[in-house]
Amino acid sequence: MKTAIVTGSSYGIGRSTTSKLLDEGYKVYGISRSETKIDNENFVWLKCDLYNQNEINKTTKLINEDKIDLLINNAGTHFEETGSDFSTDSFKKMFDLNFVAPILLSKILINKLKGGNIINVSSTSDRFAEVGSGLYCASKAALNMFFEAFSMENSDIKVVHLLPNYVDTPLQRSMKHENNFKWEQCVSSDDVADSIIKIIKNEIKVDTNTKIMVLNDDSLDAAKDPEKLYYYNVDTEEFKKLK
Repeated sequence: MKTAIVTGSSYGIGRSTTSKLLDEGYKVYGISRSETKIDNENFVWLKCDLYNQNEINKTTKLINEDKIDLLINNAGTHFEETGSDFSTDSFKKMFDLNFVAPILLSKILINKLKGGNIINVSSTSDRFAEVGSGLYCASKAALNMFFEAFSMENSDIKVVHLLPNYVDTPLQRSMKHENNFKWEQCVSSDDVADSIIKIIKNEIKVDTNTKIMVLNDDSLDAAKDPEKLYYYNVDTEEFKKLK
């Protein structure tokens, strides 16, 4: 039996992914602050405040398996504050959960993850900046950049980055959206979970360090590269856009 860990398993993408992994025959450890109510003999809920590094250290010691086949770094949070008016508390919470917790889990479990997979549920916000979401965007960009380096250093662990555009979750519903926000551009938690299953079953064949945007027909406009990256060659004085 393969073993998986899913953070933020109590609702949304984490809960959907946990349920689908159990259907695939995995033993799943769900890590979250609030109880994950899933009745399955192969599911183990571990209560943990992922903002707290000491709790992460204690919780990982409860995972007795010698090998972890899959780590899903899904837990995350979002605060809507402008870049000139954010609080120190928001900054700390955003990066502690969205960035520090995933890299700390990977560091602690690295020996058990050899030969396994890490899938980070990130966001297209790692490259598409939004007003009022600077901290969130920065935390996702930091997460992806860290794991790019991590995957280069640990070739025996496959790393895949999922970048959903908008996902219809309780977190998304709690955010302040403009009246003309198009909810039809949101994918569902099950859609994201299904993409994870296709990756681990190799139905979607990707190399390590691949980034995959998760979209639907109504959000295909987001499938573009927004980066304004140029180079300037000091020898030839050539100035050219890379992409």
